[in-house]
Amino acid sequence: MLLGLRLAARRPRRAVLAAASDAITVSGIVAVLTARLRVASQEFSGPNALADPLSERLGQTMLVITVMIGVLASINAVFIVWATVLGARRSSAVARALGANAGQVSASLV
Repeated sequence: MLLGLRLAARRPRRAVLAAASDAITVSGIVAVLTARLRVASQEFSGPNALADPLSERLGQTMLVITVMIGVLASINAVFIVWATVLGARRSSAVARALGANAGQVSASLV
């Protein structure tokens, strides 16, 4: 835990940037899922109901946006972890020299 706090204290702008990117990603996913739920709840599903082409197209568009946000979130997470690991090489080497095992070093970075 202290290693992670030390990394965040040494590079506060990187920590703020990571937190901001996570917040933006989560808010985008929530917005898209809320919009999809709203579109799905407005559809008329009676025995003689015709399919609304606008509603279907909007549902397909929301699905594409949801998938794109998920892919971008995973790519973003990979790059944040990569940058954190590159910045923590020396401190993790010091922790390993002082007796921390690999699991403890990984937990501190998480």
